Amino acid sequence: MRVSVSKVDRVDLNKILARASSVNLDDQGKTILDNCMRMTSSMWAGLVSGEFVCAWGLIPPTILSDRAYLWLYTKESIEPHEFLFIRYSQIAIQEML
Repeated sequence: MRVSVSKVDRVDLNKILARASSVNLDDQGKTILDNCMRMTSSMWAGLVSGEFVCAWGLIPPTILSDRAYLWLYTKESIEPHEFLFIRYSQIAIQEML
């Protein structure tokens, strides 16, 4: 088992989502995720053994803001690894602060 987290841009994350076999979002879910990705200043994707399990990002309310809103998308396959990804997200948040 190999766990990896990498900073991605919107194009990269869309490619990862297109390859992920079990990402089944309805139209509303796709719109919400696309809006989050469009407004995100920094985004990460998590993989376990090459399989997409999660993505998260930070949305600043304004360009000059020192605050940000966190969004997170996960698949059920993250459950055995959730605490590891929580730690990765904490590190990413510390880097942004």
